[in-house]
Amino acid sequence: LGTGRMGSAMAEALTAAGHEVVAWNRTSDAAETLVARLGRGRVAGTPREVAAAADVCVSMLADGPAVRAVYGGPDGLLAGVHPGSVLCDASTVPPSTLQALASQAEHVGAGLLDTPVSGSVALASSGTLTIMVGGEAEHLAIARPALEALASSVIHIGPLGAGSAMKLAVNTVIFGLNQSLA
Repeated sequence: LGTGRMGSAMAEALTAAGHEVVAWNRTSDAAETLVARLGRGRVAGTPREVAAAADVCVSMLADGPAVRAVYGGPDGLLAGVHPGSVLCDASTVPPSTLQALASQAEHVGAGLLDTPVSGSVALASSGTLTIMVGGEAEHLAIARPALEALASSVIHIGPLGAGSAMKLAVNTVIFGLNQSLA
C-alpha cells in the first residue's frame, strides 16, 4: 500500500522474490502503472481489499495522517484484516502512530508491526534495505519471508513502536552529520 518511489521499488523486490503483489495507492493510476510494469499482480480498489487478500500487508506511506487514513475507516486495512495476518508499516512515523492502532488489530486476531526502513530507492529495488522491526516476535515470524525479500537485514528492535523510535534516532544522527558537513 503506497506505490510512490519507495513503495514501488519494494513491490519490485517482492515480485522478484516470487511474492504475489496486490497493490493499492490513493491515486489508482499509480498502482495500475506499477502492476503493468511488474507484469504480474493486481490492483485493489481499497486498503480493505488488500487486507482481505493478503496474509502480510506492507504499507509505505507519507506520514502519520496517511497511515491513520489507510488503516482506519470502513475501507481501511483494519476493516479487512483477518485473524493470523500481519500488517507491517514501513513509513517513517512516530511510535505512537501504530501504537494507537494496536488494539484494533488485536481485536481481530491480526498482528501489527512497525517496520521502518533504512536505505534508498535503489536498495529497495534490489531487496537490500535494512528493516528495524517493532512488535511481537510471533508476528515477525509470519511476516519475515516478505520482509526478507525487501532487506538484507531485518532487526527485531523490541515492542511495537521500537522500530519507529530507532528509525527516528538514526535519522537524527544522519541529519546531525549532514549539518556538520554542511
